[in-house]
Amino acid sequence: MNGACVWLISLFVVTSIQSLHAISMVECGAIVEEQYSFDEAKTVGAQSNVWFQNGFIMSVTRSIFCGITVPVSGVINLNNSTYPLQLQNTLTLGNGAQLINGGVIDGIETYSICLLDDMVYAGSRLTLQNITIESSDRTLTLASNATLVIPDGMYLEFKNITVLLRKGASIEMQGVTSTLVLSNARFIFEDDYRFSQGSLEISGNTYFEGNTAHNIVYVSNGTLCIKSLSSLSIGRGMTLRYECATNDRLFFTDRTSVLCFKESFLVVAHTTLLLTKGTIMVRRAGIFQTEGAASKIMYQEGLDMHAIYFERNPNMVRGDEYGNITYARWDS
Repeated sequence: MNGACVWLISLFVVTSIQSLHAISMVECGAIVEEQYSFDEAKTVGAQSNVWFQNGFIMSVTRSIFCGITVPVSGVINLNNSTYPLQLQNTLTLGNGAQLINGGVIDGIETYSICLLDDMVYAGSRLTLQNITIESSDRTLTLASNATLVIPDGMYLEFKNITVLLRKGASIEMQGVTSTLVLSNARFIFEDDYRFSQGSLEISGNTYFEGNTAHNIVYVSNGTLCIKSLSSLSIGRGMTLRYECATNDRLFFTDRTSVLCFKESFLVVAHTTLLLTKGTIMVRRAGIFQTEGAASKIMYQEGLDMHAIYFERNPNMVRGDEYGNITYARWDS
């Protein structure tokens, strides 16, 4: 037996004699066959190639430093702990894995949660700090009672994943500097949804989809920023409503930043939207309109290489004497 195996055995020996019956050795790694409980009597860290076959229960008395490299199976009970599960490696959730109850997971700006299977989160408030949730085209469903929390000054990124928000589910940005990053993500909304706090950052090709007549309301004091070589597509029948107090909360990095409408709508309500760079793309059909006497869409076209432009000319345009849009319609 080599030194690494001896060290791994000793990790568990110093924790609790009662847990030894659940551990066997395979290829210098430990298999924990029963749900493991991190509490005051046991280790404060999960290490390297330990395989938790039936998940684990989070401590309510201390932080846990999680460096697991093997996919975790079974149920991870976050135990509504106020202490963070601090990742020291990518936490991979294997087939059938579940997260239950609220808690705190901290990616320390480096590590991610990787889903190998579709997953439903039906717990209460789950705080996610500087972390990426990624997959290879898997779906994370947020049940109607689920809330993901992004603290002020921190970010949550969804990457290469579909997120289904059931009616009543929410992603709560707690402060002005909370940031939700969507990288090649697909968001499906089961109901109207409001972004009322923090910033939204779009990277890669991201899609907002849902049943027809759903409103995605952006009323935050932070920016909705579409990065270079990136796009946000608003799905068929949906409406993006801009209700921010200032005119500059929709931000395009440059001309390769694209906002795409696919038989969908843009409504500017009781405010002004100023567009100075980027690309507006209308596929097949779309309608832009304003609500409120002083509302308008102001844009600059063709002034320089970063000016806003529309890929399709509208069939009908209404505006004020300065050329600001109050209504535009594209037909297929």
